[in-house]
Amino acid sequence: MPHLPPAHEIINTYLDGLPPHTAFDQMHGLDLGSGEGRNAIALSKAGFEYVLGIDADEGEVMKARKYAKAARIGATALHYEHADALAIGNRVLLNSKESLPSKIAFQEPTRQHFDAVVCTEVMHFYGKGAQEGLLHNIRQRVAPGGAALVSGYMRTPDLKQLNTDVYNRLLADGELADSFRQFGWLIEVALKREHPVTYAASGKPSINARTMVIAKRPYNTNHGS
Repeated sequence: MPHLPPAHEIINTYLDGLPPHTAFDQMHGLDLGSGEGRNAIALSKAGFEYVLGIDADEGEVMKARKYAKAARIGATALHYEHADALAIGNRVLLNSKESLPSKIAFQEPTRQHFDAVVCTEVMHFYGKGAQEGLLHNIRQRVAPGGAALVSGYMRTPDLKQLNTDVYNRLLADGELADSFRQFGWLIEVALKREHPVTYAASGKPSINARTMVIAKRPYNTNHGS
């Protein structure tokens, strides 16, 4: 089975030309766990006039800013901040490994909602309780009529035998789509891909499984909690 398409390609296919749903009459995007910024750059190139990228790794934020400059994305259009993806909902900042106010200037934008929120391959860094908080933040930030693109690694039976802790933090089949569907969101895209891998540490073959969902928030639906 082929690999899951990169999120930046999905952005170009499904989010390019999405009409603005915020009160600013411009396209605003949010990338939670933005890493080196590939998805945020894709949002900018897809016509989003303002994109905010959030990542907990300060080194990744520095790389993202460098790559955005190389891609000739204007400084007023694309911003990266060093903060935990969970902070976007409760204004908690990062200070090393502590979620406390710090010298890092993370100014939560006056725009409370975004036309699109992207969060790819971030879920497995959090325990299940924190994952629910992250999904809550995503639902809270998407404007009515806007979309969320979320992807993550899935559970496989052999992985449970190799690492129970990692297994428990991965997504069950259908879990990601259900986290939006239960609040009345429309699932526009739901993809699942598996491919064989060999873990370097053990040398044992396994299956790498990933899922991706694009969910649209209807105009007449609450964000969800």
